[in-house]
Amino acid sequence: MIKTSLGVIAFSAFFIGISCNNSNDDNVQSSTELNPKESLKNAIREFPDSSMLVQNLIEIYSDEGDYDSALSLTDQQIKKDSGNAYLWNMKATLLFENEDTLNAIKSLEHAINIYPMPEYLVALGTIYAETKNPKSLMIADGLLKANRVKTGNCFI
Repeated sequence: MIKTSLGVIAFSAFFIGISCNNSNDDNVQSSTELNPKESLKNAIREFPDSSMLVQNLIEIYSDEGDYDSALSLTDQQIKKDSGNAYLWNMKATLLFENEDTLNAIKSLEHAINIYPMPEYLVALGTIYAETKNPKSLMIADGLLKANRVKTGNCFI
């Protein structure tokens, strides 16, 4: 946890240093400055246990449409912590964005088996509904029942 916090601090300090670096010509980028992706890679090499840095790099890959790199990095993280439901959810999102619905469903199911967060259930139920899978109705019923128990409301 301390390494992660130090990694975030170091990464933030790096970007603050870059943003405070004023040159005479703001339109010319120094050849020694790195783009955000390369900066993240360097920070990850320095702080390999920082999941936040890795997640930021995954997001950059995803934003660029480089799903192979994003998924590869996500799989590396899952190998380190296979019981992390959030990582499985990230993988499901990447797979879905990459139009791999079947594996997105498998990843969401895995995330839910680890930790059945309502957000994961809603995402899975939505994909099931889009693929006309009747399990979507079971998820919707389960969420409604859980909400009734939680709120004490018998009416929708």
